[in-house]
Amino acid sequence: DDLRRFRHDYQNILYSLNSALATNNIAYAKRALSHLTHATQQNINVPTGIIGPLKNIQDPGIKAVVFNKISTALDKGINLKVEIADPIQLTQSLHQVDAIRIITILFDNAIRAALHSDQKQVDFSLYQNQAAQFIVIGNSTVQEAINLERLENLTHTVTRGKGHKLGWQNRRIIWPGNPGAAK
Repeated sequence: DDLRRFRHDYQNILYSLNSALATNNIAYAKRALSHLTHATQQNINVPTGIIGPLKNIQDPGIKAVVFNKISTALDKGINLKVEIADPIQLTQSLHQVDAIRIITILFDNAIRAALHSDQKQVDFSLYQNQAAQFIVIGNSTVQEAINLERLENLTHTVTRGKGHKLGWQNRRIIWPGNPGAAK
């Protein structure tokens, strides 16, 4: 939707720029060109190699959330790798709301951890085989290794200041099991 609106606005700005130049209204043409340049820098900053694979996410709500998280990561200067090689319908095995909650919790935690690391890397992959569907979100960290068992044994939600809570406990409620084994 954002790209469609941008394309519509872009065309309108080009028409007004063309009209301004045809009538020798240079001041208006300069403003229109400045607006066009600013809009282009804001809206075309997600590389197609990163958003291209999103075409394989069949659920539009999940696709929108993933796009939002990718945009957020890029805006924060995080390097991204996205792999969704084949069409996938996550809502065949999860309710849409649960899939969205899981993806947002994992993405938010990955972005937060990657921001503190030197590499600032987040990798996102969706795939399936005959037996299961997989949501894989990896990230660079400050620590060399993280004990996932310690995270799994949390019995409360961890406060991160200013009322912000770590969503790992919520992820565990939605999707029980070992996070390293069942993705």
